Amino acid sequence: MKDSHQVNEPQAVYSTTAMAPVLEMPGVQAAMLRAAQSARRIARQTGTHLIVIRDGRMVRLPQGPQ
Repeated sequence: MKDSHQVNEPQAVYSTTAMAPVLEMPGVQAAMLRAAQSARRIARQTGTHLIVIRDGRMVRLPQGPQ
């Protein structure tokens, strides 16, 4: 399995005004990173698409078993 430094995805940016107070809480960013890594792993294991937001648009990224 690829670790977080080997994933060929841009780093997520969670800087919306609505989320700002939540992101200041201890551990929230680390938890969101773990959730993203888990979503990628599950998508690869099940051969399903990974859904991400890029430039404000929803994008399906095909994932295959590895």
